[in-house]
Amino acid sequence: MADFRLNHEGTGMLFTERLILRKFMISDTYDMYNNWAADKEVAKYTLWKVNESISETRSILEDWCMRYDSSQYYHWAIVFKENKQVIGSISISGINNCLKSCNVGYTLGRGYWNLGIATEVLKAVINFMVNTVGIQKIYAYHDIQNPASGRVMQKCGMEFIKRKKKIFLSGSRPFIDCDYYCFSTK
Repeated sequence: MADFRLNHEGTGMLFTERLILRKFMISDTYDMYNNWAADKEVAKYTLWKVNESISETRSILEDWCMRYDSSQYYHWAIVFKENKQVIGSISISGINNCLKSCNVGYTLGRGYWNLGIATEVLKAVINFMVNTVGIQKIYAYHDIQNPASGRVMQKCGMEFIKRKKKIFLSGSRPFIDCDYYCFSTK
């Protein structure tokens, strides 16, 4: 009988040409706050609201760090090798062990947009989730007002599924339209 279980390992280190993906640490508070968490332009297309203080960012990081005990928790700090700064985040959510599927979401500091970094990171995480964990379908969605995120998904082999109207997603706007994408091994 075939084994249909996933091989959950939790958040381990991943490496790309320019980046290190690793677990968040409390010492990342300053980088996170300054590179994206306090930036209204970055938050405009995300689930979260702009952090009003560095203590708010620290509290969020404390929560994330406590979750690393779970082998089914996947949340990486994106570290730019050139300057050793944490410049963003990529995480897996909505894991369905029976269907071998999950969602992926990413955030990158504005100073690192349009450099191919999001594509590099997403490719690495897709590769890990498919080839190490055994995931067969990875879903992602983006605000239609942020087409650059959709281009990242396309470059990573994700295919457009549909546009969904008036869904709750954004921390800054209650209802937005999103485009859904999927990477599938089948």
